[in-house]
Amino acid sequence: FFQAEDGIRDVAVTGVQTCALPIFATGFLRDWQFDLSSAQSQALNPIQNNNVQGARVVRNLRTTRDGNVSVRYGVDADWSITVGLNHNTLSFSDDSYAYQQQRQDARFARVNYYVTDKLYYGLGTRYVRTNFPDRYIDGIQEVQRDQNIELTADWDVSGLSKFSGLLSRRRSVYASDNTRAVRGWNGKLDWTYTPRGLWTYGLGVSRTTAADRQTDSYVYSGSNLGSGNVGTNNLSTTYTASAAAALTGKTSVRLNYSLVKTRYAYSNVYGYDLSILGLGYQSGNSGIYNNAIRHTLGATVVYVPTRS
Repeated sequence: FFQAEDGIRDVAVTGVQTCALPIFATGFLRDWQFDLSSAQSQALNPIQNNNVQGARVVRNLRTTRDGNVSVRYGVDADWSITVGLNHNTLSFSDDSYAYQQQRQDARFARVNYYVTDKLYYGLGTRYVRTNFPDRYIDGIQEVQRDQNIELTADWDVSGLSKFSGLLSRRRSVYASDNTRAVRGWNGKLDWTYTPRGLWTYGLGVSRTTAADRQTDSYVYSGSNLGSGNVGTNNLSTTYTASAAAALTGKTSVRLNYSLVKTRYAYSNVYGYDLSILGLGYQSGNSGIYNNAIRHTLGATVVYVPTRS
């Protein structure tokens, strides 16, 4: 499975049908690597995210499509540089949720330093433009622009234990109020431990906004990270724990638990109050109108009748 690095990220998928293939990946001129990939995922939108009055208990399919291309220089060196482009879409089958549909384009550049073959750091920038084609505020189509400065790290403590982390400083501007710039900190920390035996264990913590949707079962070690709503007015802190095992060559099992704390804010003046995301804009006529805590338990069994 090749997961989009910076694309639309899906946090609440149940019964998901996913198609993601590495279309092309090759090394050339010794120090260069080129990657091209695509992914598609479709599932019923969880009923807790069907929040339109009168259209909660409906068959609402949520579809994401991702396309990614990246070039890396310095494949076998202590230093490497990676640049890339991503294009992603999110759509819903029920017309009541058209306002949540979006198109997202991103470009990124990152410098990686490999201290050893077990430890590396990365520092880069990522620009994301998200268009909401059916969302208008005071007659203006909403467009969200995010500029991120990101520090990443991966550490293979041993053959049995691995830490990975991301710290991001974000600046966001919205077309509906382009005089306002919102700044805040996001990030994640994950730990994976594989002792002797069949089981692999994982712990994770993350701080995300509604623009950070991710299919964590492929990218991280945690479980579903929380609400799949498309919005610009929430901040979530998530704690996850998981255990997975390949019981036989054809059967595997996964258990997970997540605790998600989400804050929502609303402004009677501007529609959304984003002061909860960090330092920056704060409306004088706003207030927290909904705080949510969600506990999720999950169990998955995978059986592959044939192996190629």
